[in-house]
Amino acid sequence: MDLFDIEGPSLCSYTDVAEFPSPNGKKIAKLGYSDCGATTNWQTGINIVDVETGKVFNGFFGLDGKPEKLEVIWESDIKLTLTNFPIEDLLWFNQDYFSGVSVEIKSGMANKSLKQDK
Repeated sequence: MDLFDIEGPSLCSYTDVAEFPSPNGKKIAKLGYSDCGATTNWQTGINIVDVETGKVFNGFFGLDGKPEKLEVIWESDIKLTLTNFPIEDLLWFNQDYFSGVSVEIKSGMANKSLKQDK
Protein backbone atom coordinates (compact mmCIF):
# COMPACT_ATOMS: atom_id res chain seq x y z
CA MET A 1 0.00 0.00 0.00
CA ASP A 2 1.35 3.41 -0.92
CA LEU A 3 -0.07 6.23 1.18
CA PHE A 4 1.66 9.61 0.78
CA ASP A 5 4.67 7.81 -0.77
CA ILE A 6 5.11 5.67 2.36
CA GLU A 7 5.18 1.93 1.82
CA GLY A 8 3.19 -0.14 4.27
CA PRO A 9 1.57 -3.54 4.50
CA SER A 10 -1.20 -4.40 2.07
CA LEU A 11 -4.69 -4.80 3.40
CA CYS A 12 -5.30 -7.60 0.90
CA SER A 13 -3.99 -11.14 0.88
CA TYR A 14 -3.54 -13.20 -2.28
CA THR A 15 -3.78 -16.99 -2.53
CA ASP A 16 -2.46 -18.97 -5.49
CA VAL A 17 -4.83 -21.78 -6.44
CA ALA A 18 -3.32 -23.45 -9.52
CA GLU A 19 -0.84 -23.07 -12.35
CA PHE A 20 -1.56 -24.04 -15.94
CA PRO A 21 1.47 -24.22 -18.27
CA SER A 22 0.91 -23.59 -21.97
CA PRO A 23 1.42 -26.59 -24.27
CA ASN A 24 4.94 -25.42 -25.23
CA GLY A 25 5.78 -24.47 -21.62
CA LYS A 26 6.66 -20.85 -22.47
CA LYS A 27 3.74 -19.30 -20.56
CA ILE A 28 2.03 -20.12 -17.29
CA ALA A 29 -1.51 -19.07 -16.40
CA LYS A 30 -1.71 -18.58 -12.64
CA LEU A 31 -5.14 -18.74 -11.03
CA GLY A 32 -5.70 -17.20 -7.63
CA TYR A 33 -7.93 -15.07 -5.49
CA SER A 34 -7.56 -12.07 -3.23
CA ASP A 35 -9.24 -11.23 0.06
CA CYS A 36 -9.30 -7.61 1.19
CA GLY A 37 -11.13 -7.95 4.47
CA ALA A 38 -14.50 -8.55 6.03
CA THR A 39 -16.42 -5.93 4.04
CA THR A 40 -15.47 -7.29 0.60
CA ASN A 41 -15.89 -10.60 -1.18
CA TRP A 42 -13.06 -12.67 -2.62
CA GLN A 43 -12.01 -11.83 -6.16
CA THR A 44 -10.59 -14.39 -8.56
CA GLY A 45 -7.98 -13.43 -11.15
CA ILE A 46 -5.62 -14.81 -13.77
CA ASN A 47 -1.99 -13.79 -14.26
CA ILE A 48 0.13 -14.82 -17.24
CA VAL A 49 3.82 -15.43 -16.58
CA ASP A 50 6.37 -15.43 -19.41
CA VAL A 51 8.68 -18.24 -18.32
CA GLU A 52 11.68 -16.98 -20.31
CA THR A 53 11.66 -13.38 -19.06
CA GLY A 54 9.84 -13.84 -15.73
CA LYS A 55 7.53 -10.94 -16.62
CA VAL A 56 4.06 -11.17 -15.09
CA PHE A 57 1.00 -9.83 -16.91
CA ASN A 58 -2.11 -9.36 -14.77
CA GLY A 59 -5.56 -7.84 -14.84
CA PHE A 60 -6.98 -10.11 -17.55
CA PHE A 61 -10.02 -11.34 -15.69
CA GLY A 62 -11.89 -10.53 -12.50
CA LEU A 63 -14.51 -12.79 -11.00
CA ASP A 64 -16.56 -12.12 -7.88
CA GLY A 65 -15.88 -14.93 -5.41
CA LYS A 66 -13.55 -17.91 -5.33
CA PRO A 67 -12.83 -19.90 -8.51
CA GLU A 68 -14.95 -22.87 -7.49
CA LYS A 69 -15.65 -24.47 -10.89
CA LEU A 70 -13.71 -22.17 -13.19
CA GLU A 71 -11.93 -24.03 -15.98
CA VAL A 72 -8.67 -22.72 -17.44
CA ILE A 73 -7.90 -24.32 -20.82
CA TRP A 74 -5.00 -23.67 -23.18
CA GLU A 75 -6.45 -24.02 -26.70
CA SER A 76 -2.97 -23.48 -28.18
CA ASP A 77 0.39 -21.99 -27.15
CA ILE A 78 -1.09 -18.49 -27.46
CA LYS A 79 -4.81 -18.88 -26.73
CA LEU A 80 -6.28 -19.33 -23.24
CA THR A 81 -9.99 -19.96 -22.58
CA LEU A 82 -11.72 -19.36 -19.24
CA THR A 83 -15.07 -21.09 -18.85
CA ASN A 84 -17.62 -22.59 -16.49
CA PHE A 85 -18.59 -19.60 -14.36
CA PRO A 86 -21.80 -17.58 -13.94
CA ILE A 87 -21.66 -14.52 -16.21
CA GLU A 88 -23.17 -12.34 -13.47
CA ASP A 89 -19.98 -12.96 -11.41
CA LEU A 90 -17.73 -11.40 -14.09
CA LEU A 91 -16.27 -8.13 -12.73
CA TRP A 92 -13.95 -7.25 -15.62
CA PHE A 93 -12.21 -8.66 -18.68
CA ASN A 94 -9.17 -7.18 -20.44
CA GLN A 95 -6.68 -8.25 -23.08
CA ASP A 96 -2.95 -7.55 -22.84
CA TYR A 97 -1.52 -8.51 -26.19
CA PHE A 98 2.02 -7.72 -24.99
CA SER A 99 1.69 -10.94 -22.97
CA GLY A 100 1.63 -12.94 -26.21
CA VAL A 101 -1.61 -14.62 -25.12
CA SER A 102 -5.15 -14.11 -26.34
CA VAL A 103 -7.65 -14.74 -23.54
CA GLU A 104 -11.22 -15.73 -24.31
CA ILE A 105 -14.10 -16.15 -21.90
CA LYS A 106 -17.00 -18.54 -22.31
CA SER A 107 -19.51 -18.29 -19.51
CA GLY A 108 -21.56 -21.33 -18.61
CA MET A 109 -24.64 -19.10 -18.82
CA ALA A 110 -23.90 -18.19 -22.44
CA ASN A 111 -24.40 -21.78 -23.54
CA LYS A 112 -27.88 -22.22 -22.05
CA SER A 113 -30.73 -22.06 -24.48
CA LEU A 114 -34.07 -20.50 -23.70
CA LYS A 115 -37.01 -22.87 -23.69
CA GLN A 116 -40.35 -21.52 -24.79
CA ASP A 117 -43.66 -22.89 -23.55
CA LYS A 118 -45.98 -24.07 -26.29
